[in-house]
Amino acid sequence: VERQGDFSVRSPVLSQDEIGSSASAFNCLLDALQSSISQTNTVMNKMAEGEFNHRITVACKGELYSLKQATNNCANSLEQAMSEINHVIDEMSQGNFSTQINTPMQGQLATLKQNINGSLNTLDHTIGEIVTVMANIEQGNFTQQVNSTAQGTLKQLKDSVNNSVSSLSGAINNISQVMSALHDGDFSKRVEQPLQGQLALLKNDINSSVDNLALIITDINSVMSAVSKGDFTQLVDCDANGELLTLKYNI
Repeated sequence: VERQGDFSVRSPVLSQDEIGSSASAFNCLLDALQSSISQTNTVMNKMAEGEFNHRITVACKGELYSLKQATNNCANSLEQAMSEINHVIDEMSQGNFSTQINTPMQGQLATLKQNINGSLNTLDHTIGEIVTVMANIEQGNFTQQVNSTAQGTLKQLKDSVNNSVSSLSGAINNISQVMSALHDGDFSKRVEQPLQGQLALLKNDINSSVDNLALIITDINSVMSAVSKGDFTQLVDCDANGELLTLKYNI
């Protein structure tokens, strides 16, 4: 036992006297040690393999009982922690970031719990704000921004959403100003907001349309002014398309 750690050996009981009783008692001790250590090894090996549902069930006393309780409590804590973590991860995979780990934990498990819950809180708040911003955009409100604190990829997502909303808001406001000026007969306004992609195309189309309108209206004003003075030799010479071309021919 001492040299090899082999608890399977037994002392032969050769008599019924005190020596035989001592041998029997020693064998009982070895039985208890072997059973306890064997089950402890089994439970620890299973935990190392990621299985936390195994327990020491053999009856133990004294220090062996303390070892049994400590090992089983460790297995219980790990099983509960892993169960809640799996539940949280499953909820995350389904798009639910409001679930939290509530099982009391200690040590590094408590730190892990805090980190996971903190990450979930950040995800929940950031994604929730983004959803609110997108809902406002859908309703034509471009003033809402994502204000929650975020880091890393979430911060990039937050900044991208806010920049997109700012671009949309600036573009819509600028376009509204141009359209309002057109409504009032003012053809001097243009979309000046720096834009990219399809918004840049829209900006160019609006500005080109206003340029064409301003040009043909100026030309028509010149012709009408000449007509009012009795000069019928003036014509509308600027290029025009569609209904503006029809208007040009009619004048």
